[in-house]
Amino acid sequence: MTRLLPKDIANLGLNWPEFDQNLLDLTGLDLFSLAAEALDLLPEDAPDHLAGQLAGQLAGKLTAVIPDTSGDGIIEGFSETLVRVAERLGCRARMTGPDAGGWEEAKNWGADFILTSNDDDFVCLNVKTGARAQNGWATGLAFAQVLWRMAAKAPPEADLGDSGLSGLVMSGAVMSAGTLGRGDLAKGASPRRAWGGGSLAGETVLVIGAGPVGSSAAWRLSRLGAQTVIRDILPAKAQNLALSVPGAVPWSPGQGAIPGGFKYILEASTSDEVWPEESLAPGSSISCPGMPFSFHPSPRYRLWAEPLATGTATMLLAAAFGVG
Repeated sequence: MTRLLPKDIANLGLNWPEFDQNLLDLTGLDLFSLAAEALDLLPEDAPDHLAGQLAGQLAGKLTAVIPDTSGDGIIEGFSETLVRVAERLGCRARMTGPDAGGWEEAKNWGADFILTSNDDDFVCLNVKTGARAQNGWATGLAFAQVLWRMAAKAPPEADLGDSGLSGLVMSGAVMSAGTLGRGDLAKGASPRRAWGGGSLAGETVLVIGAGPVGSSAAWRLSRLGAQTVIRDILPAKAQNLALSVPGAVPWSPGQGAIPGGFKYILEASTSDEVWPEESLAPGSSISCPGMPFSFHPSPRYRLWAEPLATGTATMLLAAAFGVG
């Protein structure tokens, strides 16, 4: 599991309106709806009131965030960010003391959910039901859903040159870049209805990284009808994953330079390799949970690159509703 640095999450969750607007501009969904859709808790064409009903079932539930000092220790700001993510989903959230004492505190508080992480694992536990969700799995689902949503066409009346998103870097942690105008969204229409939903059916998606996040994403993309090309620095990992995912084929660095013709890319590796902007096809859509980020905002393509909130929200909902 990639260890985040304090700078990776600096200020994350301190400006949810901006975060949600960026996500809306790229996907037509806010954080809660995106996570729910990635878990099939909400169908793509669900009316908006269903999201509200689902959120209502989570409202007021208590999430305890337990810091873990094992291994390389606590990441500055990490637990506080998890509290903010849980609160954004409608939960009450509190940070306990570290380690075993924190588990006792959570029990005494009557916590409904527990979020905790160490160097090897990051999980959410539903205390009442025993359901458990793992972050790598949930993150892969969420970022695959982001890419599927980004495949949607912009509303016809959208002003593609006036989105104000190109090259945006938010708080040094969340990046989204693109050329989608607000279109119907600016008129107050429902984001879900205005966007209309995208489709990757029959499209080819390059998945970079065959670890837990990339594996989960590849499976989700296959379910959504995409053909995946799996790339990993270890060719055997790419080959093994491709054998297990319907419609997938492996690709490895030994075959030469990265093909430049991929319109859809999901970057889930932990490599510090940075792709030059000019190597990507204009109009590409990129969903990037991998850290450090291999892509940087550019008007040449659309990008969602975010290190923590998207996957954590999806993991919490998975544990809350017993998905997976």
